[in-house]
Amino acid sequence: MKWKGVEPAILVICGPTATGKSQLGLELARRTGGEIISADAFQFYRGLDLGTAKPPPAERGLIPHHLVDCLDPEQPANAHWFSLQARKLAREIISRGHLPILVGGSGLYLKAFLDGFFELKDPAAAAAARKDLSGRPTVELYRELSRVDPVAAARIQPNDAYRIRRALEVFQAAGRPISRLQSERIPLDLPFIQIGVWRTREEIYRRIEKRVDEIFAAGFLEEVAALRRRYDFSQPAFEAIGYREAAAVLDGELNLEQARRLIAQKTRNYAKRQLTWFRKDRRILWLDFSGR
Repeated sequence: MKWKGVEPAILVICGPTATGKSQLGLELARRTGGEIISADAFQFYRGLDLGTAKPPPAERGLIPHHLVDCLDPEQPANAHWFSLQARKLAREIISRGHLPILVGGSGLYLKAFLDGFFELKDPAAAAAARKDLSGRPTVELYRELSRVDPVAAARIQPNDAYRIRRALEVFQAAGRPISRLQSERIPLDLPFIQIGVWRTREEIYRRIEKRVDEIFAAGFLEEVAALRRRYDFSQPAFEAIGYREAAAVLDGELNLEQARRLIAQKTRNYAKRQLTWFRKDRRILWLDFSGR
């Protein structure tokens, strides 16, 4: 497969949710004999099917899919783990003479795959750092980050509480600035092409509304009820949009329409964040799927 005269070893398909990335990946895999590697942070988990828009078994039977249904919900996953797994799989697929096609909207995971990622070696120290930082005002934490890692502070908005806490957590746990560790990451050493799929905002929102209606019609509440019988819903896997909202319906805390509206709103907000993330990556070649 060539793209503008370039023949990549790896194809990456990214973009906001509900744009049609999975359909494009499936069609390109059919045409090229490719194999798909999921880059969705929640499709790893067994049992989280409808809420994660996981490709149905029939599609996975036609085209090999990797990193789908590979973990139980209580097993941890992170960007470092993903980068190691996906790079190993990509090389195996290439060795078979096939094209690895990464498909997903988890920007941090894709960045880890393409640009490398570091891992904190001491989980206990990271946990202690998180506890120490918990509850402290963001403005205070930003001042501290500006003192210990001014390079990272210059890259982070003063109100971005998550990234500020993460940078300080790394500094406390590793004893080194996150900006220094990031500069030591090992980029992917294989040629790749990154395609972004987008649609108009109005069309994305319509498709999100349709998807939310479809998952409830397909038995989403039953899926969540079955998962709750087996797993502790405080696990990070159930941070996937929709699962705790559906659990609230089962507990009588929300009615079905309230949950539906809340899931759609959270998904719209997530799509906005995804687009903001991917627009910063100038390597992406954008395809407009509006009206298709």
